[in-house]
Amino acid sequence: MTGKRGNGEGSIYLYKNGYAAYVWVTKPDWKRARKYAYGETREEVHDKWIRLHAEAKKGPVAISTPTLAAYLERC
Repeated sequence: MTGKRGNGEGSIYLYKNGYAAYVWVTKPDWKRARKYAYGETREEVHDKWIRLHAEAKKGPVAISTPTLAAYLERC
């Protein structure tokens, strides 16, 4: 059976000058969000998409990298 992904599985699609993909992940604050991957070929994006799925299954995923100032405030 092809053509339809499961709920929360994400998607790969054409985007500007290549392809894009997203995966639903759990953030460290336990809210759900989409994390995106971009690339020039579908195969490249598919590999990134697979890695995002594996990362999402391990636990919470950071959506953005904190700035140096934010990091230093926490320390």
